[in-house]
Amino acid sequence: SSDACQVDCQNGGRCIGQNRCSCMYGFGGPKCESDLRTGPCFTQLSNYQCKGQLIGVVCTKALCCATIGKAWGNPCEKCQTESYPCRRGYILNAQGNSCQGLCVGGRCINNIGSYVCECREGQRQNLLTNLCEDINECGEQRGACQNGLCVNTEGSYFCECHNGYEHGPSKTQCVPVRKNLCFTKIRNSQCVSAIQNARYSRSDCCCKHGGNGWGDRHTCHICPLRESNEYLTLCQLVEPLTIGKTGESCQRHGTCLNGQCHRVGRKWKCQCYTGFQNVNGSCIDIDECLNNVCRRGECTNTDGSFICTCSDGFVLDKDGRTCTDMNECEKENMCPNGVCQNMNGSYKCRCNPGFRQSPNQQVCYDINECVNNGKLCLNGACHNTPGSYYCECKRGFSLSPDGAFCV
Repeated sequence: SSDACQVDCQNGGRCIGQNRCSCMYGFGGPKCESDLRTGPCFTQLSNYQCKGQLIGVVCTKALCCATIGKAWGNPCEKCQTESYPCRRGYILNAQGNSCQGLCVGGRCINNIGSYVCECREGQRQNLLTNLCEDINECGEQRGACQNGLCVNTEGSYFCECHNGYEHGPSKTQCVPVRKNLCFTKIRNSQCVSAIQNARYSRSDCCCKHGGNGWGDRHTCHICPLRESNEYLTLCQLVEPLTIGKTGESCQRHGTCLNGQCHRVGRKWKCQCYTGFQNVNGSCIDIDECLNNVCRRGECTNTDGSFICTCSDGFVLDKDGRTCTDMNECEKENMCPNGVCQNMNGSYKCRCNPGFRQSPNQQVCYDINECVNNGKLCLNGACHNTPGSYYCECKRGFSLSPDGAFCV
């Protein structure tokens, strides 16, 4: 009955019962919404002709168009310039009806037949979810932060040193506290007026005993200015960075998706990676394509960046933003039997005598004078040659001075 067939079957599917569709070959899903067909992937589309087929690659239209493809299938189907159904670099998750990134939080790099996900330093890709996830160095690196407490952060980690230890050249190691002289005055960049009969650590000297310099009489380390970030760190006046399961800020949880936790004064805040902006404490991707960053090209937004794709006849400049004319005439043998003339986004051939242009003006064909001019080689036989011809006269005849007929 009509009541049984109210489902909207897609892609040529036919309703065969209540909420049931019979799908065309190559389609699936409750409403035949999933295109499961596989075919060749093409990287170029010019004058409605597909070019640049990826050799040995057979994939779905969604995967082709989400990565490097401009067209797909046999017969060829153009990839939609708008989202299909997701923007480039993303593919539809039919179960969640949402767009899922091929490489979430990292950089998707296309290669022949597949792609690789390049995560940021301190991250690796989760093969099940495609997410670039933080590496917990504190849990994976044996011996991390010996003589201290290891604190994991997004993309890195640091150590909170035990009493009697201090940070080494980096904040990822704790070394025994060195004790030296504490000086109350600095004169001509030299430490003078040492506190007598005592040696202190640098933090005790600069933070507790009012010192202005620490070291010995040959090597002087000037104490940092009060309220500077270095002073707050040295004197341990910064609020601690605590770790939680999930959250909105570095202060509460020590995590920052698409950014890193940094100290600003006495607080921890999220500093976003390039290509992201801080919106209410979260690092959100900036759509650079809204600012017309691609000159004379097509812009595709990606996580944290963008890609400029140039039209046929143009190449991308080193700045990654400008499409400049490709001088095809610099290539060898672009116009055999003619002279190559470069044009904006293309080229044409100026043909040598005896040759004519093809309809697109990019090939020089030989003119068969023997066919085109029936009056040539009268009283003889006409023989065509590349760019010219010659007459072979009958017995008793000789070639005219211009070589065009026999007398």
